[in-house]
Amino acid sequence: MQMTDHERKGDAPISRRKLLGAFGMAGAAIAAEGLMSASHVGYAKEKEVKAASMPDLFINVQDHGAVGDGVADDTVAIQNVLNASAGLTVIIPNGNYKIGSLTIPAQVELIVQNGAVLRPQAPCTIACYGSFIAGPYRVFDFPYIRNSGTLQVQFQGFRSLEYWLPEWFGAVGDANVDETNASLPVVTGTDSSLAFEECLLAMSQTGVSTMKLNHRNFLFEHEVNVFDGNFRLEGSTHAKFAAVVIGDNPSGYKIHIDTGYLTGKGIESLFVIKHTQPFVGYFGFHIGNCFFRSYLNGPFAAVKVTEPQSPTLGAPPRPCVIDNCRFFKFKKAIWANGLFGIGTLNITNSYFASSEFWGEYYSVYSDAYAGVTNFNFINNVSEQGGRIKFDLVQDPTYGYMGSLEGQFRIEGNLLEGQPNPIVIYSNVASGTIRSNYFEANRDSIIEFHSLGRDQDADGLKEIVSTIDISDNFYHVLTNAQIVLNNCIVTRYDIANTAEIKTCVSGVQRFTVDSGNAKATIFQALGDFCGFSVDFGFLRDNLESAVPVTAQGKIDFNQYGVDLATPLGPRKYSEFMTESPAKAIPIAIQSDEIFIVGAIMKKTMNAANFVGIKIADGSGTVLKTIPPMIKLNDSLNAFTAVFFAVDGTSIAGTGRKLSFFCSQAGNTVTDAYCYTVKKNAAGEQFGIFIK
Repeated sequence: MQMTDHERKGDAPISRRKLLGAFGMAGAAIAAEGLMSASHVGYAKEKEVKAASMPDLFINVQDHGAVGDGVADDTVAIQNVLNASAGLTVIIPNGNYKIGSLTIPAQVELIVQNGAVLRPQAPCTIACYGSFIAGPYRVFDFPYIRNSGTLQVQFQGFRSLEYWLPEWFGAVGDANVDETNASLPVVTGTDSSLAFEECLLAMSQTGVSTMKLNHRNFLFEHEVNVFDGNFRLEGSTHAKFAAVVIGDNPSGYKIHIDTGYLTGKGIESLFVIKHTQPFVGYFGFHIGNCFFRSYLNGPFAAVKVTEPQSPTLGAPPRPCVIDNCRFFKFKKAIWANGLFGIGTLNITNSYFASSEFWGEYYSVYSDAYAGVTNFNFINNVSEQGGRIKFDLVQDPTYGYMGSLEGQFRIEGNLLEGQPNPIVIYSNVASGTIRSNYFEANRDSIIEFHSLGRDQDADGLKEIVSTIDISDNFYHVLTNAQIVLNNCIVTRYDIANTAEIKTCVSGVQRFTVDSGNAKATIFQALGDFCGFSVDFGFLRDNLESAVPVTAQGKIDFNQYGVDLATPLGPRKYSEFMTESPAKAIPIAIQSDEIFIVGAIMKKTMNAANFVGIKIADGSGTVLKTIPPMIKLNDSLNAFTAVFFAVDGTSIAGTGRKLSFFCSQAGNTVTDAYCYTVKKNAAGEQFGIFIK
């Protein structure tokens, strides 16, 4: 087909403003009849646009070989017009057009007028990379019943549409006609029936629906957007979902599905949410009343968030909501994976399960930097591998980070039949784990690790995370323990079971000249707790101190240390201001770090801080660490303290050590010491409270 010179001018598409300017009031009249912006779905209403009156901008396919009688194949004629119409508008007028595969190129606008029906002949692909305009009338007539056992119709592109109207597929909306098959192609058959690739399905009564399909019936690949409409694939055993990337939907939500039903043996990363354009605020998705099932226990997710851009600060967030859904046999049902994964994630009234009790299966999993800001997991059932884990990740610039950042609530859930059902690594998150029912779990029932924050950039991390673990019920547990690391425990209640061991680990770091600790941790944990101090933390800040407050009878033990030597007998010294000097029973080398740990019992309210002095055999003081460990405020309460001292200044034998208080009133119980080479790694000094 030959185009005029005017039609070939320029590379840029002709804007609507230029179009209306060219035709003056005639153009305004056309706009009033319903032709909208080329980047939107337009309503080409009943008044026909006569191409003859606008020969340079509008191309009528019937002027270039298309017949529209439903018999002749109009594919070649229509495609030739589309290929030659960059920057122009192509019109398909009234008629029945038998077509095969068609592609609407970029910078081409296609208007399908009322009365024009496209009848794709299988197998074919309809792709749109330009603009597609049609009003609320029938546009497509698909071969619903004429499935031949092979792929029938495939959609590609259609990314610029804001509306995908059910009327395009025959919906009437008069409450008299059965429109079950009219919302969007409802396909019946026994083989690969319909494929969607890089499409947007929107504002439809049923976004996608299949019924009675038995073998490789649907193929979803790349970017397929469904919002403000249902998504139903029922009766399928071999549906194929592969890397369905969700782009930016006009509704503002990445996914908005209500009443979905998706099953298939080939489900792989059903929805992959990835930002491809700048956006304002955290994105969101809303999935409600949906059923998801993968028959193969695949390694992928039902919803995966990957590599989004950083949200605009101060912009309103959109929550990510999953409510009243069922997830079966996904390795990671909800997976945050990337740089800034999810703002607020709310999961309520849902069910998660795999086919294995002890496998690596998760209801929620995050390995993203700052993966989830706020997390609410309420009134759910998670069993046979439906674990919750916010993992520890390593940032190339900032080092290790947790993947949960803000507030969290894990409440009112049944967590059954899985190892390590709740594991959280965070920098500053605080929250509650309450009123849950734990049954048939093993190993770490709850793990909460807070990495702290360095708010004043002095190199010392401040512990700000709080946790409330209470009112849970524990039943039939194996090797059960609760692990708490670097947090402030506001409430802790495991009174209904004696089989859970509490392991509290972590280090508070202080400067030598600080008069006060930045925080006091592990208050009133009850009768069962334990903790260990990793020497690696101390080695980075020599002559530091680590307080841990607790109640009970305390025994020392060691991990990775050949010898931890007692410093005198138990309860050997009650002192007012300074304890008597006791001999250090081991030699100290200049290439070693000397570690001393002790339990201090506060006997007078005035006693607030503790330090140490190390002297030689003649009493000459070699090293003084001032009173810098804050004691537990409660009278007669215990505080476990640790000091790390560089051996260079105190090397030798026959050294003596004494404790001294800022004010009078303290008792030393259970003092131990040991040395470790400066370049040693992984050494720990621990206690367990019986």
